[in-house]
Amino acid sequence: MSGLRVPLPAQSTCVRLAILVTIPAAPVPVPGGVAPVSPEAARVRSAPDFPARHRARRVSGPVVPGLLGILFAAQTIMPMALAGWRMRGIVMATLRPVRRICDRLDEINEGHPEGRIPDFPGRQEINRLARGINSALERGWKAHRFASDVSHELRSPLTALRVQIEGARLHGGQIDLDDLLRRVLREVDHLESIIDDLLTLSRAEQGGESAACRPLDMAAVVRQHVARRHDRVPAGLRLESGVFVNGVEPQISRILTNLLDNGQRHVKESITVGVRRDSDIAEMTVEDDGDGVPPVEREHIFERFARSEKSRRVDPRGAGLGLAITREIAHAHGGTIHVEDSAAGGARFVLRLPAIDPPGETGETRSV
Repeated sequence: MSGLRVPLPAQSTCVRLAILVTIPAAPVPVPGGVAPVSPEAARVRSAPDFPARHRARRVSGPVVPGLLGILFAAQTIMPMALAGWRMRGIVMATLRPVRRICDRLDEINEGHPEGRIPDFPGRQEINRLARGINSALERGWKAHRFASDVSHELRSPLTALRVQIEGARLHGGQIDLDDLLRRVLREVDHLESIIDDLLTLSRAEQGGESAACRPLDMAAVVRQHVARRHDRVPAGLRLESGVFVNGVEPQISRILTNLLDNGQRHVKESITVGVRRDSDIAEMTVEDDGDGVPPVEREHIFERFARSEKSRRVDPRGAGLGLAITREIAHAHGGTIHVEDSAAGGARFVLRLPAIDPPGETGETRSV
């Protein structure tokens, strides 16, 4: 046995630290054989008058220093490193779709406003994010197109006004003032009609101002409305009694006005308004014997400012907002509207609203 004395530096405290290290009695491999090691203790104290002492049996042959420490570090650090690497891979895989979304948004901003974000199979949360972005993009694209269409529609009557006023200024002595004022007022009426339609459409899309619904007898509403009109082709009626809906009468009348105005532009000899109940649905139809609407245009005609070539020829002053307003009012009442072929070969517009039972003496009201 031999002793190794290692002086410890003086400590500023009076704390004494005692560590007992026990070495298990296990054979230690050496090149020349196996040497047994007896357990020994080494005591270390922090006071300067207690030298550090280590006693162990001397063995012949080299022994790798710190092997146990290296193995312990490997067992501790390697799993942590592998876990960190795996977490990095998970984060990168999660962010990869986000990078693709950013790249796609850059393409859209560079000149493809109609572009949309694709779906990512198996990525529920990413797809939810993509749907939200697509919804915002769709609204932005519609607002952009709406502003463009409004500018175009308002420019035509304003241009006509400018031409007539400038002509009167240049040739004041040769202009019939009454005729000029009549033409100017006609253009002003056209502008006012477009602006009123735009306001109605905007209110319908935003839910409008709170308006109290009440039970409406659809047959009575149609009969009263048709009686006030003086059309080129009088409308025939095919009405079923006892068909009630919860609705705002001016808005339901606006739907009927738009559908009859549209039908009168295309009718040849007959136009018919019908009301009936189909289970829990109240159905109002307006059908004519005109040329009808081709299947490829049956959704397009309900868009804002959508006008076919024939509509432009028949009514060049129209703005193409009537059917868009009609659909928005139908949606606000919880209903739908579509167009199909009529039995007479023309168009048949079908408005479907939730039906209610005929009211008693008192009826509840709701708001839309």
